[in-house]
Amino acid sequence: NLLIKNCVALANAGAVRIINCPDLVIENSVILRSNIQNMVLGNHAEETITIRNSILGDNQPSKSHVPTFEVRSGHFLIEGNNCYYVRLPDEERKAFHFGDFGGELRRMGAAHFNREFGQSPSLVANPNFAGLTRVAADKREGYGGDTIMSVGELSFEDFFPTDAAVRERGMGLEPEAFKKAP
Repeated sequence: NLLIKNCVALANAGAVRIINCPDLVIENSVILRSNIQNMVLGNHAEETITIRNSILGDNQPSKSHVPTFEVRSGHFLIEGNNCYYVRLPDEERKAFHFGDFGGELRRMGAAHFNREFGQSPSLVANPNFAGLTRVAADKREGYGGDTIMSVGELSFEDFFPTDAAVRERGMGLEPEAFKKAP
């Protein structure tokens, strides 16, 4: 049993790599802009992985042909109420790769996976991270996951979503978890 909550995984070789961890839960987290894959999850059949209320972004531009989420057993992935933030159209990007699905289902977009297997509706949207306001307006074009890397010193607050739909649905970091005690 492992809970990853209110975490940011950003810009490394593989943001989250977890193997053989039954009952893994990832919630209210931001996983974004890894060098190769944002998540590699390798549980055995019947070992559930839950991903909910999170913002799941894309990897670096030169790796957009690589699936950003690799899951050994998609049948035991409990997914819902996530914001998928990808740099290419979702059905073209096909961010998921599943080891236990055959044929065309082996690679699929986030919206397709959520429609077929999700526990609750997810979004494919730009969360508009708060930290992007710290970047000059003329430098904010393109994928925000790349742009936010130009902010000098990042804080958790920089990853709070400002998009109304994402905020209303409680996706991403929970601001109350980062309030300083009096």
